[in-house]
Amino acid sequence: QPPLKRPAVPDHTSISSVAPQRSSAEVVGKASMPTPAADAPSQASLPPCVDAPCASGRVPAISAFGETRDARPPSRHHLRLVWDGRWGKWGAADSVLMCAPLVAHFDATVLAGDVAAAEVVRELRASLAKEIDEDPPSRVLVSVHEVDAPESSTASRRNFSMKAAIIWKKNRCKKLAATWQDRKLCGGRASVKWVSTRDTAEGEHVEAVKADDASKVQSTSASLQLPRSWAFRQLPSGNIASLPPSSHWYQFAAVFGVVESAALMWASHNDTIVRLLVRYRGVHDAKKLVEMVSCRYLWNPATRPDGRHGEGFPIIFAAGSVETLRRLAGVPVQAAPAASSGGAVAAGAPGRLAPPGPGAACGGQQVLAELP
Repeated sequence: QPPLKRPAVPDHTSISSVAPQRSSAEVVGKASMPTPAADAPSQASLPPCVDAPCASGRVPAISAFGETRDARPPSRHHLRLVWDGRWGKWGAADSVLMCAPLVAHFDATVLAGDVAAAEVVRELRASLAKEIDEDPPSRVLVSVHEVDAPESSTASRRNFSMKAAIIWKKNRCKKLAATWQDRKLCGGRASVKWVSTRDTAEGEHVEAVKADDASKVQSTSASLQLPRSWAFRQLPSGNIASLPPSSHWYQFAAVFGVVESAALMWASHNDTIVRLLVRYRGVHDAKKLVEMVSCRYLWNPATRPDGRHGEGFPIIFAAGSVETLRRLAGVPVQAAPAASSGGAVAAGAPGRLAPPGPGAACGGQQVLAELP
C-alpha cells in the first residue's frame, strides 16, 4: 500500500518541540480522553512528539512533512504539529488531533413531504460509512454535517448543503462521487448530489488560504468553536474560564505561536458549543493558526458511547479583536473569567457532537476581518 498523502503546510509549522508536560494539578480546559482501543486508529502510525534526546545529545526534531533532522533541545514552551499522512499530532496519545481530509460538498433537495436536514445528514452519514468501509487511520469518515445551518428554525427547507470530511485515497473518492449524482434518501423524499471535493492537503489549498483568509487577519486574537463536552463536564459560573499553560487547549493553541492568554467562553449555560479565545504575541501567530486550520477538522480519539472510536468536528474559527470575538460569541465584553474548578473539567469520553454553527463556504469555517 502506497504511503498516505502528507498535507502541504506553511513552512513555519516545523517548529521544533518536545511533548507537552502534563500537570496533575491541571483543572480547567483539559480534554480528558482515554486512549483508543486496539482497533482504533493505530497510535504507531502517528509518530509521537520526541520526549527524549537521541544518542547525539540533541533532539531529533520532525518537521511538518515528517523528515527527521537533528535540532538543538527546544524550549518546552514551544510545540509543533507532526504530520503522518493526513493526520496531524502535537501532544500525548489522548490529545485531540488535527486532520486534513478530502471535503465533499453535497446539495440536497426535498422532493416530497417534510424532511428535516438532520434526517438527511443521518442517512448520508450511514450510507457513506458503509460504502467507505472504515479502516482507521487510512480510511475514515471524519464528519458529516450541514453547512450554514440556521441557529434556530422549525421551518422545513427544500434545499440545503452538507459536508463530508473523508480520509481516503483521492481516486477512490472520485469513483464514489460518481455514484452520488442523484441519490435518493429518506425513502425517496430527498435527493442528494455530490457536487465537488476539496483536498485540504494540497499545496494549492494552503496557498489559497494564505492569499485569502490569512490576508484578512489584522489582529493578534482568534477563536475556535469546540463541542462543550470536549472541554467541560459542566460549565462553571460566568461566561469565561481562563486556561493555565498546562491545560490541553492552551497547549493546542501554542502549536501555532506564542500564546499571551487563552480562555474558553460561552454565552449561555445551555450552549453545546464553547469557543476557545486565544490572544497571541503577534499578528503573524494568528495568521499561522488560520493558515493551518482553514477547512480542516479536529479529531477526538476517545471512544464514543456507540462504540465507534473517535469523533470529528469541523474547525470553525474567527479572527479579530478580543472585543469583536466576545461579541460574536454573545459574551459580555467586560465578563470576568471564572475561577478554575476541578468539577468543570470533562472526564471520560466526550458525548455526541452538537451540529456545527453557521460559517462560510469553506467547510463551515469562517474568518472575520478586523472590525471597528
